[in-house]
Amino acid sequence: MLKGKIAVITGQAGTIGCAAAGIFLEKGASVILCGSGPETEAAARALAEQFPEGKVSGVRTDLSHYAEVEECMDQIREEFGGIDILVNYAGLSPEEGPDGDKAKDFKRLMEYNVEAVFNCSRAAAVHMRRQKSGVIVNAGWLAQDAGEECWYGYAASGAAVGSLTVSMAKELKQDGIRVNAVAVGKGACGDAQGIARLFLFLASSQSSCVTGAVVPAVGWNDVSPRG
Repeated sequence: MLKGKIAVITGQAGTIGCAAAGIFLEKGASVILCGSGPETEAAARALAEQFPEGKVSGVRTDLSHYAEVEECMDQIREEFGGIDILVNYAGLSPEEGPDGDKAKDFKRLMEYNVEAVFNCSRAAAVHMRRQKSGVIVNAGWLAQDAGEECWYGYAASGAAVGSLTVSMAKELKQDGIRVNAVAVGKGACGDAQGIARLFLFLASSQSSCVTGAVVPAVGWNDVSPRG
């Protein structure tokens, strides 16, 4: 399904990110993991052991700084020959409760959760435009719809990612680049493999007619009963 494709996945240290990387490797893609911490290389080593016939590597870079992201994408392009798929899964969770520093938490979440998506997409799109093809899949959160109590930055950044996805899809369609997002609900987070398969669908040719969509990954607990 992804044989010969070059896939860059950010924020892969979490369960869902690792599951997506594993499925992409199973389907024949070369996978480059990008993140800011040492867990990036550790995740790449673990995946290399799990998929010895696959090609996987880890690159440490600060996703909130465009210059570093640009250099990272340039290096990937030079080493692998292109960038076919970008999965933006990097993101931070809220730290502050009702009595915490909401302003500080809001700024932290907006800066990282939105800027990381913008920076990586912008840098990868440079190379995808040259190819006249590419797929970008972003991760948002259902909190953008529910407006979770005290999770101001989390809800706002999730909504921003959804809007950014639609805007990028409109801009990049003329270059043959599809852009979609998965809005992950809290109730679905326990099904990492299920969400990873949704990322796979949006990254593959099976969804060739889909762009500008924000697809909800809704778990049982995210669905309100009738009445």
